[in-house]
Amino acid sequence: MFQHGLGSTPERVMGLGDPSAYDGVGQQLVDAGYAVLAPMNLIHIPQRNRAQSLARLAGTTMEGLEFSRYQILLEAASELAPEVDVDAYALAGMSWGGLATQFWAPLDDRVAAAATLGFFNQRSNKMVVQDTRYGTFYDFDEHHAFLQGHLLGFGDADLASLICPRPFMVQHGRADRIAWWPQVVEEFGKAREHWVRLGVGDRVTLQLHEGGHDVDGAGLVAWLAEHFPAAG
Repeated sequence: MFQHGLGSTPERVMGLGDPSAYDGVGQQLVDAGYAVLAPMNLIHIPQRNRAQSLARLAGTTMEGLEFSRYQILLEAASELAPEVDVDAYALAGMSWGGLATQFWAPLDDRVAAAATLGFFNQRSNKMVVQDTRYGTFYDFDEHHAFLQGHLLGFGDADLASLICPRPFMVQHGRADRIAWWPQVVEEFGKAREHWVRLGVGDRVTLQLHEGGHDVDGAGLVAWLAEHFPAAG
């Protein structure tokens, strides 16, 4: 399962249209022997702000609704292609899709490996602390991103601890303006400690590349080959 980010589409994941930011990662995964499901989510900020407000009135969130929908999609995929085993799968996402990975992987035991790309961050800084080295959700009026407890209750390292001891990977570009990369490294260090204490530190990985808000497809495929190899 590869989840796209805001302003993007499943087609870009698969290398169609403008594939540059996604490095044609979906096609790379297919070429490596994986079946790839790339769901479509709400991609425009104004519409997502409105939908999130309505979801909150109903006592839920867009992320919760999308999680339920993607569970249905997995079941539909298993019916359409019975040869695809959905009882164990890898979950990866770019940008807002990285949030999906961090939120959804702890909720589904079928996720055998999880990778968050271009999203993992020092969360309180990303939400509201203005800085010339990165932009905040507050700066860009992304009200949909403000979730209860996400400032004081839990951060990205805490979410990662709920994925442990399963394989987990963070990928980030040093030139990516969604975060200042040293803060990503610091937060990753806090997350990694959970795996280290269990003696499985080799299951948690940080991949830094020299690009911006981009996918390093080869890096993801290589990591999956080690921790969730395609069925022969």
